[in-house]
Amino acid sequence: MAALFKAPTIERLAAMIDGQRDDELYASLVPIRAEGEGLPMYWFHPVSGTVFFYRRLVEQMADGRPHYGLQSQGLDGGVAPFNRIEDMVAHYVKEILAHQPEGPYHLGGWSFGGTLAYEAARQLEALGREVAPVVLIDSKVPTLFDRLGARNEEYLLETFAQNFGLPLDIEVADGDESLLSVNDRLAQILTKAQASGDFPLEIEARQLRRFFEIFKMNFFAMPEYEPGAFAGRVVLFKAKEAIPMPKETTEFTWWDLLVRRLHARAAALRARFWDSWVENDLGWRKVAKRNLRVVRVPGNHFDMLAPDHVEDLARILGSVLSELGSSESNEE
Repeated sequence: MAALFKAPTIERLAAMIDGQRDDELYASLVPIRAEGEGLPMYWFHPVSGTVFFYRRLVEQMADGRPHYGLQSQGLDGGVAPFNRIEDMVAHYVKEILAHQPEGPYHLGGWSFGGTLAYEAARQLEALGREVAPVVLIDSKVPTLFDRLGARNEEYLLETFAQNFGLPLDIEVADGDESLLSVNDRLAQILTKAQASGDFPLEIEARQLRRFFEIFKMNFFAMPEYEPGAFAGRVVLFKAKEAIPMPKETTEFTWWDLLVRRLHARAAALRARFWDSWVENDLGWRKVAKRNLRVVRVPGNHFDMLAPDHVEDLARILGSVLSELGSSESNEE
């Protein structure tokens, strides 16, 4: 998977793989934009395990620095994935230190990726390393809602599709979506993801099934994580809009429909009221203390990196980080 970022054609990919060592082939660290000056920015994968979705954001960033991504272990099937956030982050920190021996370290992530970036900042701080302000893009501290959340295959497939920016509204001739197997549903997701331009055409259905298994492992690891305190600065870029209610385009049993509606209502209520008013900081102030800054940005959780909003996000992100960088220079 790392090779796809370096060699986007089949011919170049085959030549590169033939000449790679195992530690290179299964590396988590991949270049998103390797060119540039200054210290690099490291983006941590969301729950999907991949970092394809940062490419659009990085293309819009005018900071001139290199940008790298950290993707899940196990995407290539050659190594086992981690099932604890602390363990996977320890591996990512090791790769970051090998790539950049001295700080400060610029870390960030969207959704689950922001949680990983925060834990990486904590681990680097524990090693005595300097960490720049951590960028959290609509990331949240795991709560009771997450621990009690739906974990059935239907919900997981919908969330998996949404992490690619796609609604799971598959049209089926007989109107019964339940007749489709998980592999069939994943094939539909792959077709739509590749058509949207957010996914490399070289990815095959069997690889997407592996991605889905990685997604589930990350999804189940998230509620078990309890973030500790971090002394550095944290900036939360919080989506202004609530996640829209899912469309009901196919027939379900009364029980499936009831579960879907209850879960959708709960998610909508949480986004509109709990996250907006009770925990406007998405839970980060209790761990980041006084070093948290919240910035509202256009879009909802799933479309804030999509074409309609990514330019605004990149502009606001660049402006805030530039301001923080200037203030830190003045303090010195």
